[in-house]
Amino acid sequence: MFELELYKPIPLEQTEALIRRITQNHPKKPKIETEIRNLNSGYHGEKNFAIFLD
Repeated sequence: MFELELYKPIPLEQTEALIRRITQNHPKKPKIETEIRNLNSGYHGEKNFAIFLD
């Protein structure tokens, strides 16, 4: 039908870069890790859904 190339969302890449830069004991680290999990699950869901569109 049509070819759709899926890229990693920019907010996910930014959040992953942030988690690499902060210290291990930063008070907001758990919240940032939760945000990464949410963004990552959305990205993987889009990838899985794209399989059915092909």
